[in-house]
Amino acid sequence: YPVPREFRLISLSGGGYRAALFNAGSLRALHSAELLFGYVIVNSVSGGSLPTILWRKYLASLYDVPVDWPETSLLDLVTRTPKLGGQLNWQLRGAWFGATKAWLAFLEQWWGGLDYRRDRTGDEPQFLIEALDYHSGELWLYDCDIFAQATRDFIKTRLPFMHCRVSEMKAVAIATAFPLAFQGVSISGGKDPTNASRLQDAGLIDNVAMMPLLQIIRHDSAGKSLGNVAQWIVSDAGKPLPVTSPQLYTVGPTRVVNKLGILDKIFRLTGDLAQPHMVNLIAGILADYARINFIGIAIGLSIEDDEPWLPIAEGNAAPAGMATMLGFVPRELALNVMVEGAQSMCKALLGRRLMTARQQQEVREFFIALAS
Repeated sequence: YPVPREFRLISLSGGGYRAALFNAGSLRALHSAELLFGYVIVNSVSGGSLPTILWRKYLASLYDVPVDWPETSLLDLVTRTPKLGGQLNWQLRGAWFGATKAWLAFLEQWWGGLDYRRDRTGDEPQFLIEALDYHSGELWLYDCDIFAQATRDFIKTRLPFMHCRVSEMKAVAIATAFPLAFQGVSISGGKDPTNASRLQDAGLIDNVAMMPLLQIIRHDSAGKSLGNVAQWIVSDAGKPLPVTSPQLYTVGPTRVVNKLGILDKIFRLTGDLAQPHMVNLIAGILADYARINFIGIAIGLSIEDDEPWLPIAEGNAAPAGMATMLGFVPRELALNVMVEGAQSMCKALLGRRLMTARQQQEVREFFIALAS
């Protein structure tokens, strides 16, 4: 960029359908607060890639009617997911080694039935999806139809030096391909076989989708950054697990869910347990040295003392108790998770005076209408 710009960065965490639903609510609140305009970069990882790709399509289609709400489309996805198999749904359907192909086929069928007509207007934020090269440990980013290494130069120019073109749903399948459970996707950046990479879920090392965005404030050899950062907003659906530092997650005592399946425990230990400490450390350093204003919300923590906007249906778990999976979710539970994301984000934005009470009420009324 020839002139330093002031960015707003938004990080959407991973966590399967739970993260997709929670972060969808967060994006609705941010949109209602008019914070998805200007120089905005939304980065997502794993399950957070689903609302990311939906909102990109939605904002690019605003001038075409009719158009599906992103929330309606996401609810359709999680409620039409086959029930058989539960957390091992796609592994069973793909005979384990074909799990990624089974999941991708389902995504493409769902995506093909949505009513989003335009590809891009140029007014919407930069929506990115993060993936991990499982062999080299490098992070990659998906921007529109291109996967490229998450370097400063790529974020600056959007001109990839090593890249691969893939479809939107293939990018989502890559982003949600948790190692061992899914096989990932091998891609090549050209005819040179040494450029081959195997991309999988980056939630293994960056479940809060922050690391590639550090390139924004990184300086080049001349000491220049790509711009200043006005706010960095983190929506974390990888909770509830203990957070020892209140730097970013300024919330009360943590509530830990103990009744989790073995796979869910593995996912949380690898993707969620240590990362809140890392996030708080990064946020503290950047707040001190780069004067960045951080706003963080976490599922199960950010509205512990508040009355939920929607009553939790009898027999359903609280949103934070939802398993980390890509399996069938009842509509009532899916709505509760989504609404908690919206309610948490509204509360955080109101506290920072980035949202009005009227805008919060509009978000609440939207979800009450959606639930009915």
